[in-house]
Amino acid sequence: MDRRRVFGAAAKFAARAREYKEVMDEWERRQRAGESMTIFRSEADELRARLKMTDELWGQITTLYEQSGNIARKTRATKRDDRSFGRGVALLERLSDLQRDNIRQFRTFLSRPAPKAKS
Repeated sequence: MDRRRVFGAAAKFAARAREYKEVMDEWERRQRAGESMTIFRSEADELRARLKMTDELWGQITTLYEQSGNIARKTRATKRDDRSFGRGVALLERLSDLQRDNIRQFRTFLSRPAPKAKS
């Protein structure tokens, strides 16, 4: 496993997590302020599917982490451990890409003007 790929995936995920938190804080602030936003049905369906996929990926990463609990006790990593680690990095990269798309979608929602009040 290439160290640069591992550290790159971890750093990218950390940056995305920070960015996602900032966007979600802004989203929640607007919700508490009572601002309404226009979200089209197709966008909502797409976002719902991506969020579901995000949950599934996170579940796979968590399961992989729980299964690898005994690796730290070993003196040498086996090929199976290396494959498992590689799979974890690949899942983390996919999760990071998915989060980037989620962030972009939420920013699109936040940048739209509020709908006009009907009189």
